[in-house]
Amino acid sequence: MNENETSRTLADTWKSFHAYSENHGGYGKDKPKMLAYPKLGVWDFISALRVNMENPNMSSLLAVNQGVELLDAAVRGYLAQCPSGGGVVIAGYSEGAWIIDEYLRRNYGLSAVVKGVQLYGDPLYEDLKVGDQGLGRNLGFASNFPDPYPDSTLEGANIVDSQCMNRDPICGGGFRAADSSARSSQQFGAALRCAVKNGACKSHTESYLGLAAKQGGEFLAANSFIAD
Repeated sequence: MNENETSRTLADTWKSFHAYSENHGGYGKDKPKMLAYPKLGVWDFISALRVNMENPNMSSLLAVNQGVELLDAAVRGYLAQCPSGGGVVIAGYSEGAWIIDEYLRRNYGLSAVVKGVQLYGDPLYEDLKVGDQGLGRNLGFASNFPDPYPDSTLEGANIVDSQCMNRDPICGGGFRAADSSARSSQQFGAALRCAVKNGACKSHTESYLGLAAKQGGEFLAANSFIAD
């Protein structure tokens, strides 16, 4: 969960966004604003779990909360520069996806402002059909989020896409943690290995490069051109 503004996945996403924009008569030269939010380290996460073992809550996740504040300020800053009817698209990877989740939950009803949201490796990911759950959701940090994930985040608007690759323990792809405590333990163990060993978790750190990021950028760009 230590992704930051240097993420190659997000860089690829914006390249794809710009290419799609240029090919469809839009602007392709503007640079995105990358948020340098604080990192949520694995031991910070575990400490928050211990403090809130029976009722995990967001108050103990200072890095995520600070990231939400930064994102809110960035969105407001952009909108202040836009003419009436302007909007933004947002992409987040790993901890960045969690920050976006929490931002949207606190600002429910932003579908007129946020035109598109792309999430990768989201710790709050959920796929009810197969039982996959992100690490944060599996450990109780999403009890007050709207269901189903992620569509109702913005009043049912079809502007949120979340990608979770198989065997990515952060978003829970293929772990089916909702099915049993044993699978939850396997996912948590895999996530710990990812956090403490560089290169030990390519399913989270590299799987979204290439095609996934290209599709994510095109998704955001396509939503940007929807007429009001």
